[in-house]
Amino acid sequence: MKQQTTVSNYERPLDVLLLTETWHTAHDDVALRRCVPPDYTHVDVPRPSDGSRQNHGGVAAIVTSRVACRVIPPPRQFTTFESVCFSVTGGGQTVVNLLLYRPGSAAVTEAFFLELTAYL
Repeated sequence: MKQQTTVSNYERPLDVLLLTETWHTAHDDVALRRCVPPDYTHVDVPRPSDGSRQNHGGVAAIVTSRVACRVIPPPRQFTTFESVCFSVTGGGQTVVNLLLYRPGSAAVTEAFFLELTAYL
């Protein structure tokens, strides 16, 4: 009798991994590049350094090369959140991903909801 092997969700390779608070300040940041496995790429929006040692922002997505990835530029610059939008196409389907990070250290304001509505 042939034994069947099942693969759990945790053993399947990811196609997309979304990250917030990456702490990176440039697209070619060494720490971010080292997180990207072979046959993957990354799309990101770094948080520019303000000169202090603390920089907890930045967003990034690690995407497999098994899908086509296309960055979708934001409609304008936003000040109340950080974001990156991109589509992935594979297997005859396209999925649009919007990774949005609103720093918890800042109070939620009406400006946030106005900007979020404008983005969506």
